[in-house]
Amino acid sequence: MNPRGAIGDVEPGIHGGTDSHESSYLGVDESKIIDFSASVSPYGPSPKVIEAIRAIDLSAYPDPGAPGLTADIAATVSTELGVSIGPDQVISTAGSVELLSLVASAYLEPGRRLLTLDPHFGEYHPPAQTMGAGVEAYPLSHDTNTGLFSLNEEEFIEWIRPRLPAVVLLNDPHNPTGLSFSESLIEGVLDLDGEVLVVVDEAYRDFTASPKNLRSQLASGRLILMRSLTKVHAMAGLRLGYGVSSPEIIQCLRTVQPPWTVSSVAQAAGRAALADTDWSRGNINRLREEKEFLVAGLKSAGQKVLPSSANFFLLDFSEEQGQAGALRQYLLSNRVRVRSCESFGLSDHIRISPRGRVDNERLLELVSSYSVDRNR
Repeated sequence: MNPRGAIGDVEPGIHGGTDSHESSYLGVDESKIIDFSASVSPYGPSPKVIEAIRAIDLSAYPDPGAPGLTADIAATVSTELGVSIGPDQVISTAGSVELLSLVASAYLEPGRRLLTLDPHFGEYHPPAQTMGAGVEAYPLSHDTNTGLFSLNEEEFIEWIRPRLPAVVLLNDPHNPTGLSFSESLIEGVLDLDGEVLVVVDEAYRDFTASPKNLRSQLASGRLILMRSLTKVHAMAGLRLGYGVSSPEIIQCLRTVQPPWTVSSVAQAAGRAALADTDWSRGNINRLREEKEFLVAGLKSAGQKVLPSSANFFLLDFSEEQGQAGALRQYLLSNRVRVRSCESFGLSDHIRISPRGRVDNERLLELVSSYSVDRNR
């Protein structure tokens, strides 16, 4: 039996991080690789998370809808935004990718359109394409002299206007450039049309020095905040995220969400992680210090480091084509992985997420030795 016609139009989601096939080909033991490619806290989950996981009865079904976790998330977001957020305004999901699929299932169909920025995370378009919706991306500006990426927000809004999208998907901070957009951009998109749904992917929000407070935009009833619980809390293997929106939108998303997508282990881990604020805040502060250390060291080694509001940042090799891939292969052969940006369409860039001091010193040592060897 043939699949639906839309399935043939789906672009495969490509991730530029972990690739065990590549390390195996190079003869590198995957378990011994120092991974700078994933923007996840290198300090591991809270000990309280480990305790909570060990207490789970794996023979029992998960609590449908994750009510305990959802209530804890609502309380946390209420404190962050300074406004009351009820559990009926939160949906717990198996990571951000599930939430993307739920939005597509509930709000996209043939004849409707999703708009994003380019470059973008490889999983943004496939859910919309699976539903038969159109997708289109607006390219960020790239200054080839400075290497800087930017967005003319007024031009972007005018680009959106005639396209009458059903959904506009933004991420702030932007991945992979680390750009941060103004709150007026989100307001401007919401003001375009009374029907457009705006999704803001805030997966890296916790790593920023000054996270945005979008409580007034939430009041529009057409905004979804998409967040991750696995990056700061170092639980990427559990797949856990959530969305915040109006009760009406959350109910629509729950209608199309399969039961038990958030496991008992993930629910318990999420609740324990949210409760241990000392652990997460301490690690965020440590990572900011390590980012400063690593950026300074890379610049001293002659690398072109682009500014970023997130924990990750880009190395720009636009003036040395082929060097991004060559450096990445050299590092991997020495058991250090950095993020290829080819999946973003940026083959002359590498994305790096800082780790602890010893690992960061090892990366700087290898980059310096590579630079010396190349210039001999």
